Amino acid sequence: MDTFLWLQLLTVWDYLYIPRPLTTNRIHGRQVAVSTRSSLRSVQDHRRFWPGYLEAHAEGLELGRSARLRARLTPLGSAGSAVAVELLKRNWRSALDLGLRAPTPWLPVLPLFVARAHRRERARTRALAEHVPYPMMYP
Repeated sequence: MDTFLWLQLLTVWDYLYIPRPLTTNRIHGRQVAVSTRSSLRSVQDHRRFWPGYLEAHAEGLELGRSARLRARLTPLGSAGSAVAVELLKRNWRSALDLGLRAPTPWLPVLPLFVARAHRRERARTRALAEHVPYPMMYP
């Protein structure tokens, strides 16, 4: 994922924060982001990335225990987002399938991450959802 590359780059170089969007992205049905979400590949990518990244950079970045824990929970957040998107699209079977494909130890807490992601996605897309159905926003 490009995000992982940027995280690696930011441990070496400074960056500039610009508090406004610089691009507009359009997601279409054949885009890699769609298959990544529906296959939970991003969850596996996060599970592989974060332990090594934290081992290499947590001290240099002066990350405290809570920041390290939040970073380690990123894969769970990614799984929760994938399920939440399917729920927004009213794809109940797909949401259940994705949830059940999460690692078994996650199942007791996954609903918390789904609820959080659902709330965030609804808030983020509220204005657009008045005009565009969720299946068009998230192919």
